[in-house]
Amino acid sequence: MVNLRMIGGCALLAPCLLACAPEFSDRSSEVTAPRVLGIRSTPAEALPGTEVFYQLLVGGENGTDTSPHAKWSYCTQPKATNELNDVAPACFGKGEFVQPFGAGFTPTGKLPVNACAQFGPDVPQPSSGSGSDSSGNTVTQTQGRPTDADSTGGYYQPVMVDVGTGGDQIPTLGETRITCGLAGSTGEQFAAYNERTRTNENPHLADVIVTSLEDAELTREDAAEPLAAPASKSLTLRASWPACPSEASCGDGVCSPGETIQDCPDDCSRPVGCGGSEAFAYLDPETHVLVARHESMRVSWFATRGSFNTDHSGRPESEFTETSSDNAWTAPKEPGPVFMWVVLRDDRGGVDWQSFKVNVQ
Repeated sequence: MVNLRMIGGCALLAPCLLACAPEFSDRSSEVTAPRVLGIRSTPAEALPGTEVFYQLLVGGENGTDTSPHAKWSYCTQPKATNELNDVAPACFGKGEFVQPFGAGFTPTGKLPVNACAQFGPDVPQPSSGSGSDSSGNTVTQTQGRPTDADSTGGYYQPVMVDVGTGGDQIPTLGETRITCGLAGSTGEQFAAYNERTRTNENPHLADVIVTSLEDAELTREDAAEPLAAPASKSLTLRASWPACPSEASCGDGVCSPGETIQDCPDDCSRPVGCGGSEAFAYLDPETHVLVARHESMRVSWFATRGSFNTDHSGRPESEFTETSSDNAWTAPKEPGPVFMWVVLRDDRGGVDWQSFKVNVQ
């Protein structure tokens, strides 16, 4: 998910970290006004033409906005080869390239049937018409070339969301991973790829604990008695997710690569993937060899007050057996409630999150 906002950084003097309990200074973890913090697609990956359920996470200084006004659209215009932005300018305008599909907090959309042609390895088809970008300029679609896959071999359908909350309009760009063909593969490689790869499952943020407070769990935003945190104190937080099976095993509740509904009906009758670092196959574009890989995991931290040691943490692909990531948060010196959000992402487009509340004393 790409939020159309500025992300900055700051430098803090070491002595001030403990003495002053510094507040944020233009950091992505700072939430002092309404912001879109996450967009989740369920399923995390789907075939063109299938239905997808969406969820929106909007945070603000008073906590999570559970009823933002949102308008959702799919964009069907691939960007030009010389376009530096994530999507074509026409995606932010009106016309045949923008297809509204829902409104509200949790809409359901049907992925465009030509998604793999417009944003995948198939050759895009030119349109007979035109549209206009956000400035009112006419945009005519032309014949393009297939889209390059991302670093995991995936392709994504752009999702445009116009969010209204607290009197603000927040244009936001999301994406849903689409299941397409395997560009450049042989028939044998494609068969092996399908055997060794499952469509992506959203990760599962199991819990967030405070290891420096005897592993106390962060309390949910609606908790009657929020976790108490001493003012100006630095706390170590740990976000966790499940461990994925190291090898396929019938009966473990996960339909792993290599399992089928015939061999493992309990796991695969209603296939469920793993909420951790999933294994997948990847066709190396340089060697043209199919290799085994695992997802990397990324944790984004947000809060209305206080200061995180880092805005993002996580685990690279090489540490796929690890199932947690730590960060430090220094509480503000002023007492009062603090709202927090922890967003977990895998690098194949999956998202999960939890919302918390801490009472600084």
